[in-house]
Amino acid sequence: MSGKRHHYIPQFLQRGFASHSCRDEFYTWVYRKNTLPFNANIANTGVEGHFYSQDGDCEADDRITEAENAYSLLVEALRHGSKDAVNDSLSLSRLVTHLELRTRHFRQSFSNTASLVMEELAQFMADEQAFGSYMTRRIKSDPSFMRGVIADELRKRNLPESLLPYLVEVSQTHWEQMLPALLADLPLMAERFRAEIPKIAKGGGKSGHIKALKETPTPEAMVERYQDLEYCLLQSKEVALPLGDSAVVIQIEGERRFKPLCEKDDPISALYLPLSSDLILVGSKNKTILDMSSISMAIAQCSLEYFISNTENDANKLIQSHIGERAHLLTEDQICNLITELKVDC
Repeated sequence: MSGKRHHYIPQFLQRGFASHSCRDEFYTWVYRKNTLPFNANIANTGVEGHFYSQDGDCEADDRITEAENAYSLLVEALRHGSKDAVNDSLSLSRLVTHLELRTRHFRQSFSNTASLVMEELAQFMADEQAFGSYMTRRIKSDPSFMRGVIADELRKRNLPESLLPYLVEVSQTHWEQMLPALLADLPLMAERFRAEIPKIAKGGGKSGHIKALKETPTPEAMVERYQDLEYCLLQSKEVALPLGDSAVVIQIEGERRFKPLCEKDDPISALYLPLSSDLILVGSKNKTILDMSSISMAIAQCSLEYFISNTENDANKLIQSHIGERAHLLTEDQICNLITELKVDC
């Protein structure tokens, strides 16, 4: 994968969903929401320039390239029905974790969630009355909070450290007089902040993702979530399985039921990793396994932007309209609830 073009959905996985091949090139059908499906070379699918590198730092890309060979061999063994591969729960858990962590879906989900949270915060800041009331309660309940904020701001101005206690005390004493003037500027500050949200979320999402991948492309803490599952291979004879841009779909207990990303305390019922259009790896507890048509729908719902398939058919066009329905870490309602809790805090 070294070079400028980085596949966040590895080509060795995409090849299982090829519609046809020409010499060494493989093609697949790409389904995006609200667009007609199109046939594309997988060399141009699930790829982004410098996805795993930043400012000349290619360490994350190198680590993923190094890990890919073993995972590619494991997927091929599974496609050939190797019992040893199916029974190797540790290797399968690492494969699932690696695919889950490396995707653009993973990065974009955090960026999108951060954008929504920051947008809600910007609206809160622009409300002079609500935000002023919150700040007043917050400062009165915890005076050290304001002292810390003031001290940080004064340090940015390179003032002598010996003067800080006095300046902080004076500022703390007069904060109630200063607050109205500060609040009057909040709408303008909120608008400026709102304009920067896309840049902040995108940059922070990429740098944070790359940092995590540099530490390890397969974190053991994530691997442990999947080790106690019972793995098996299932053939899909009537339904052509798609591959979503999350690669993996997690089934959990509770109202939400399906997620593209597993969180620490999620009560996992099963996970699904499509290996080809007619084969899927399933890890389950208590043999809780969906039928193939339900799995296909869950794959589409957990896809953030697209899924691929070896065929163009009506079944795929039907689930295409459901892309993104279960793709985000938090729903907008959950984010609004977080901001509401912030407003009534203290």
